[in-house]
Amino acid sequence: MTRMIIDEIAVTAMFVHETINRMLEMQSADHPIHAWRKKLSGVETRYQSIGMAVQIDAVWNSLAESEIDAILFEEVFVPKMLEQMDFSVADLENSPKFKYGGKGAQEYTRQHLLTARNG
Repeated sequence: MTRMIIDEIAVTAMFVHETINRMLEMQSADHPIHAWRKKLSGVETRYQSIGMAVQIDAVWNSLAESEIDAILFEEVFVPKMLEQMDFSVADLENSPKFKYGGKGAQEYTRQHLLTARNG
């Protein structure tokens, strides 16, 4: 199956996939990301990275330009957003979703990433 995605989402999906690979190396064996990854093939993992990228980009795009000026997207934002994903409820058809929804991820960003930047 071929899907058309915009460049912005494709780039974010690449960051998501790279970060997932780092998480698999760094997280303890009981972290839900390991069970999630064992359920999927490499291709399915990449497709689900696209689904997570769409969610991550939506949160990023909801922030004001002044809010995101000092946040490093690839190095800080994507990993922190992946920490907010619920890997335990994902399956072959559905990529992980934010534990507390998109609004929860926005609130997390404002409370933890933006205040840390300013603190």
